[in-house]
Formats: sequence, structure tokens, C-alpha cells
Amino acid sequence: MNSNKYITNLLCLMIFLGCSNSISKKAISKQSTIKNISELTSYQGKKIEFKEYPCEESIGQAEKDLINGNLYYFDLQHFDFHRSNKEMAIILKFYNIELFESYSYSNESGESNCYEIHMNKSITEKYGSFFIDSLRNIAEVKYVKNNPERIYLFEECDTTSRYLRADSYEDFFYKYKYDFFEDFDYPASYQFNEGKYSSYTSAEFILNKDSSIQIIKIETEFQNSENEIHRNLFDKRVKNFIEKSKWLPAKSAGIVINSIVSLTFHYK
Repeated sequence: MNSNKYITNLLCLMIFLGCSNSISKKAISKQSTIKNISELTSYQGKKIEFKEYPCEESIGQAEKDLINGNLYYFDLQHFDFHRSNKEMAIILKFYNIELFESYSYSNESGESNCYEIHMNKSITEKYGSFFIDSLRNIAEVKYVKNNPERIYLFEECDTTSRYLRADSYEDFFYKYKYDFFEDFDYPASYQFNEGKYSSYTSAEFILNKDSSIQIIKIETEFQNSENEIHRNLFDKRVKNFIEKSKWLPAKSAGIVINSIVSLTFHYK
């Protein structure tokens, strides 16, 4: 596909996305090893069956499907599939491509997902190496816009600092701890750790889009039971630090979101 045609298709796609209704049929992904056959259902409800091995037969079946005009894209994962597959399915349908979810596996010969990999490779050969990634970026943006009030997990967010005083995402993991302990005084009766493990306080809070916070939990664990008398003090210090600090709302796909922030403070 030449560049002008590709750009034209993308422009048409954006218009298509703005007008499309969301797919009402939730994806069903079922993989069965009975009789060496995988049975999958796409987001559009299309059902397919293919042999898992030997690899030569799987690829041969994929080639026959391609000749018959069937082009399938597989989100191959070991565990969780992409959160934006519903949106991705709408986008791929614009190119007459069906989206399926399939778990990675290896057969007795060490071969893995031969049919799926061959299909994905065929899409790359037809549309280019950046095709899927570029559409996935669009799908991710669409997903976040479709879920504006969702509270996102920390690992779902872009790699940006949540702490105003941190210069970067990497600095965030150290700067808040440095600032917390800069003026930290241990109580006179505090028993310092002598063992392998340290005492700590873990905190979790919701960081809203407007930078406001809602503390979910604060828990302190002491390795020395004699320090239990200081639990309320340590919990309170962490709570005060979180409430007085300035936080930057997280982003996902470049869009400001609500998110979970977890902090840990280790003591001597």
C-alpha cells in the first residue's frame, strides 16, 4: 500500500471511529486442545477452527484461508490480552481483518502458535511493520476516552512522574522517599532493625484527574514487636506527608486519568 493511500485510509478510519457504535458482542476466546484443534471466536462473532500442529499443516491451512480472503489478526498473550481489543476490533474491521485473542502455547514438538503467527506475519507483509502498532495506539486512545471515570492501575499509566518534586519518572521512585526522610526523627524508644528484613509503611491512594487524593490504606509493619507502640505515629506521618505533598495526575495514552498510587517507606 502506498503512503498516500495509507494516509487516506487512516483519515477515513478516524471518521469511522467517531461514528461507530461500540461492539455489543463481547469477545469470546476459547482455545481447546481436544483433537489438536483450536476453536476461537472473534470480536465480530466469527468462528474459526485450525490445527495446532504439526506446524506445516497449520501454516498450510492459514495459506488456504488467506487465498479465500480471510485475514485474521491474533492478540497473542501468555496471560492478559490488550485492554483495548474492543476498540482495536472496530479499527481492524475497517480493513476487513477479524481480531481474535489467543493464548501462547507450545506443542509436543516445541512449535508454538504456527497458524496465528503466520496470519500476523501476513498482515505485516501486506500493510507494513508499523501497521498494527499505529492502529493499537489509536485503539488505546479510544479506550481511555471510552472509560473516562475508570481508576487505572499504576502499571497501566504512562511513565510520567506522579510526584511534583521529581524530575522524571525514574526519579519519582526515589524523590518522595528522600523528601519524607529528610527531616524524619525516630522516637527515642524506637528499636532499630538488626535482622535481614526492614520495617516499613505501605500506602495506597487514588490520585484523581484534578490532583486531589483519596487515601485508601496506610499500613505499617514492624520487624521488632517493641516498636508497635509507634504504629499510630508512623501511620500519621505518612498520611500527613501524602496530604501535604503535591501530586501530578497520571496519564494513559497521553490522556489525564484517575489512578492508583502505591508508596513504600522503609525504616532503619
